[in-house]
Amino acid sequence: MKVTEAFFFNLKKPAVPPFFTKKIQPCRVFEHESARFEVEFEGDPTPEITWYREDFPIKNSTEFQIHTFGSKSVLIIRQVFMEDSGIFAAVAENRGGGAKCSANLVVEERRAGSGGLVPPSFLNTIQDQGVKAGQLIRFD
Repeated sequence: MKVTEAFFFNLKKPAVPPFFTKKIQPCRVFEHESARFEVEFEGDPTPEITWYREDFPIKNSTEFQIHTFGSKSVLIIRQVFMEDSGIFAAVAENRGGGAKCSANLVVEERRAGSGGLVPPSFLNTIQDQGVKAGQLIRFD
């Protein structure tokens, strides 16, 4: 092998820092229900994803289920309590750098309104969508 070939052979492909193509969205749920956060990301090499509550890393467990596959990661909190309210974040890291996005979890106490009815509330917020001019788009 020539010196120049050996030099180029040993060079690593430049890393592409991670970035989020779909960021975490705020979540509002009633106590004792489940909550779900989701992100989509890109980067090269494939970034490692770490989830946080406030500044504390979340480990995969029966209460906090983390599913990361391909370019998507989902955090499911099996049953939320009032004290779970706070800021949740996803951090993507590879040798090219890191990216972070965060959103608020609001846990509400379920109270019966007049006549035993529960007042309406939004469980999810509208998410950003990319669309070309003239295409149809749906917001839920």
